[in-house]
Amino acid sequence: MVENICPEKKQQFANVCLAGSTMSRRIEEVSSDIKRQLEAKGVEGVDSEMNVSEELLDLQSIKNQKRGIDLFASVCSAVDDIKLQWNKVSGIITDGAPAMVGEHTGLSTLVCNKVSEATSKI
Repeated sequence: MVENICPEKKQQFANVCLAGSTMSRRIEEVSSDIKRQLEAKGVEGVDSEMNVSEELLDLQSIKNQKRGIDLFASVCSAVDDIKLQWNKVSGIITDGAPAMVGEHTGLSTLVCNKVSEATSKI
């Protein structure tokens, strides 16, 4: 694919280490940086000049099972870690996998239920 899109960068892509530990470390570094940037902008994503932004909340490495409930636990951890109020969550994007969109235990369903629950308590 690199040869078709940008053949002049082929060697640079070949030099990228794709070892599991390296990728895991890079994901953790990106996650930490995104968290730092999000905290600097404010949880709502509104800066002092009232510019609204959408940000990626977190990147986490899923080490165990990848069921909807397991993914939901990771999302809950990320939301709670940044002290984001669930009633402020406005969307979730998934890849359409069964663990993401299952009618009863898919990540999307669990997140929507949590947001509805938080919103009803207001």
